[in-house]
Amino acid sequence: CMEYASYADKTIVTGDTFSYLSWGNIGLMNKAIWQQDPEALIAIGNHEPRRAINGSSADDAAESELYSLLQSQWKHDIYYTSEVLNDKVMVVVMDNQKCKFRDVEYDLLAADIADAREKGIPMLIFEHVAIPTKNPAESAVEAIRVGDTSKTVYNFYEGDAYLLKYGQGDEASDKVYDLIVNNADVIKGIFCGDLHEDMYTEVKAKTASGEDAVIPQYVLNGAAYDNGHVLKITVK
Repeated sequence: CMEYASYADKTIVTGDTFSYLSWGNIGLMNKAIWQQDPEALIAIGNHEPRRAINGSSADDAAESELYSLLQSQWKHDIYYTSEVLNDKVMVVVMDNQKCKFRDVEYDLLAADIADAREKGIPMLIFEHVAIPTKNPAESAVEAIRVGDTSKTVYNFYEGDAYLLKYGQGDEASDKVYDLIVNNADVIKGIFCGDLHEDMYTEVKAKTASGEDAVIPQYVLNGAAYDNGHVLKITVK
């Protein structure tokens, strides 16, 4: 996967680079990804900030402690990172592995949206967890291709246990969600991981001027399946 990705301008991983947090797994991740491409961007998945070995051993560490440990080993900010590639596209890597966004992400994303609009370039968002689409036709979306999970149908309309929620009292998540879906003139794609399957949805959205639009949302199968899996994105 990394050899194929080396021909692109940027390699971005949508989370779950290892099964649980350990020095051994961090070393393997470095060898597999950052030693191959020191400029690669890696979103945080739900497995990175978890030291319980495959869920069988409890860990009472605070999330802040685990994130601090991860940040000390990450080559970029684990909450929010953005880059402009070849003056053609802005890529944004956000942390939403707990099915929610954070206040700090709102301010950074809002500033980047304004910057991308001023530059006249599209923005692509990369994160671990998919967001609800508010599209009634997507209440039972089937996987295009399945990895190692038995669940192959998801409610993208309202969001289920595996997706970010909206309107559930999480003010920060709702603010970021509203920011995304009301700037479809700039945000042209969302790319996620987590579900171990290939899926395609369309988020109902609006442009900054209030026109109806959709934002394509792709859930990506893991690189471990089918002898390696990479999605190539071309920005014309």
